[in-house]
Amino acid sequence: MIRKVREDCEAYGCFMLDYENIPLELQQLLFKTTAEMFDLPVETKLQYKKPCPKDRGYVLSNPFIPLYESFGVHCEKEVRAFEKLMWPQGNPQFCEVINSITAKVHELNLLLLRMIFESFGIEEYYKDKALDENIVGKFRSMKYRLLKRMKILLVSQFTLTKPT
Repeated sequence: MIRKVREDCEAYGCFMLDYENIPLELQQLLFKTTAEMFDLPVETKLQYKKPCPKDRGYVLSNPFIPLYESFGVHCEKEVRAFEKLMWPQGNPQFCEVINSITAKVHELNLLLLRMIFESFGIEEYYKDKALDENIVGKFRSMKYRLLKRMKILLVSQFTLTKPT
């Protein structure tokens, strides 16, 4: 499997993976929870701003991307602050779902990163740099509206970054 992951990354820049450690129920809760988030009033969503422009908290549709909006949160502490801002009355399920899925995807990302290092024969470099402790996950959820049928597509993206 390690060789196949590396070959697909080199050939296609990506690969498909069936990861059974994220239960279907959690996936369904993720889509339900993010749909509730996008259903909040625009005025509420606009309150979420990030200090660093490249991290963008809430991205609203604009002339360049008229059918798109997204949210990005980066760590458990930020997810809790985001929940309190969006739902002053509280929404603990939101935090549970986002933190749970982010942890599971982070675990998968680290596993894949270790596999890729191993495929190049440099797994010791991975261990020496203690990459597991220095990589954090970002959660970004996106909503795309389709023009004709106005169906909604929800996409969640996870990115590994080194903390600044």
